[in-house]
Amino acid sequence: MIAEIIQYNEFNNNYSAKVENNILIVFTIKNETSLRLGELIEVDLSTILQDKFIISKTNQEIIPIELSKNDLHKLSELPVHGGSRAPDDID
Repeated sequence: MIAEIIQYNEFNNNYSAKVENNILIVFTIKNETSLRLGELIEVDLSTILQDKFIISKTNQEIIPIELSKNDLHKLSELPVHGGSRAPDDID
């Protein structure tokens, strides 16, 4: 699936990307690669937690990332204090 980089948090050194199906992914890049706001990446939501990489659509670079299940957020669900918007199924 295609996702767009929508935020970079310099303090935490992490990126947020919104996937076409309204899933938000928050991740840290494990090498020296950097992404730009608006840049498109390719993600496989069914394996991202195991494989831990994304692909830049700009240059087809495979980029290693760090993330956990709590770094995936289903934006169609309302946030609940102390709750999680981590999707039960990822497609």
